[in-house]
Amino acid sequence: ATDVMEAGLHLWVDKPLAMDEGQAGRLVEAASNAGVTVMVGFNHRWHAGVEEGRALVQSGRLGALRAVRSVYTHAHNGPAAQPWHRRRDRGGGVIFNDACHHFDLWRYLLGAEISHVQARAFDSKDFEDDTCSMTAELDNGMVGSALFSFSTRPHSEVEIFGERGSLLIDPY
Repeated sequence: ATDVMEAGLHLWVDKPLAMDEGQAGRLVEAASNAGVTVMVGFNHRWHAGVEEGRALVQSGRLGALRAVRSVYTHAHNGPAAQPWHRRRDRGGGVIFNDACHHFDLWRYLLGAEISHVQARAFDSKDFEDDTCSMTAELDNGMVGSALFSFSTRPHSEVEIFGERGSLLIDPY
């Protein structure tokens, strides 16, 4: 990524952007020095239902927003999964690989940053961070909850709760 930016080219990078804060900081500095645009490829932002949902949230029809909930589960077929999916230090695990898409959706749909997280991740015989439950606070006063797992049937949804209504988005 650094070589691409130093060549003066814009960059679309897959997640995770980096494996730690130091690596991410070096990439941000390289982008700033090169004067190029860098974007992490969060593919759910381009989903028609997500775009419609964002417009609905921004319209105010849900009233004052109070909470957001996400569920993402997917069967990654255990031992047949790609080796990097199974190990956290290689960008795998359900948090790095899939939960990040839902966290990005929260930010994109709600126009807020996640300010505090409590999470508990559980390993399985095939995966580090196979299943994770978490609660969060967003900087706009909302609360969030989520469940992520590699070892169940495929399911994906984000639900936003406002004082006048709720919105359920299913990217599948």
